[in-house]
Amino acid sequence: MLRRRVGTVTIGQTPRDDVVPQLRAILGDQIEIVETGALDGLSEKAIKDGAASSEGALLVTRLRGGREIHLRKGFLIPRLQQCVSSLQDRVHLILVLCTGDFPPLESDLPVLFPGPLVRNTVRGLGWASLGVLTPSAGQIADQQERWDGVAHRVVVEPASPYASPERLSEAACRLRDARIDAAVMDCVGYTRVMKQTVRTILGKPVLAATSLIARVIAEMLDG
Repeated sequence: MLRRRVGTVTIGQTPRDDVVPQLRAILGDQIEIVETGALDGLSEKAIKDGAASSEGALLVTRLRGGREIHLRKGFLIPRLQQCVSSLQDRVHLILVLCTGDFPPLESDLPVLFPGPLVRNTVRGLGWASLGVLTPSAGQIADQQERWDGVAHRVVVEPASPYASPERLSEAACRLRDARIDAAVMDCVGYTRVMKQTVRTILGKPVLAATSLIARVIAEMLDG
């Protein structure tokens, strides 16, 4: 049987050895993952120059080796399109490894954006108060706007998945003290271990973007 292939497009650099193993754990061995990265092939100077001169929402990702980097959406969109175009004849569907909001990308294949899927799932669950974990304090205002209306009360706390575990625990404690009903980890960089940490501190349901989207892909490719 021909193996199905999922193309992943990170806004950072490949390999994403923090994210792809989580996808594989849910998708299984019958689905092959083909990685591409918006920053692959760029020098650090080119990345810094592009990030400094672009506009749009702040996004957080990592470079090859794990170092965190902050970028603007305007710099990434054309490079994401290049990645999507490069995957057209190689995979069955494409997943953008970022929960940020992007315009549609030209493709003959389905292109999945985790952000809308995660928000619509949470909206359907009907929680009155929601905690949102996001990588950077510079994203709080945008996140409040994005999640407005998904729950009656939204509390956003910054905790980078690429920083020390203590930062995440501190953010989870602040959400616990805010008495939220559930939490969502709104970045694909958060791992299963991080999710367990947050759930243990909160004692409440916690949704992680990466595992949620992986289960959707498994359903799409089933059979």
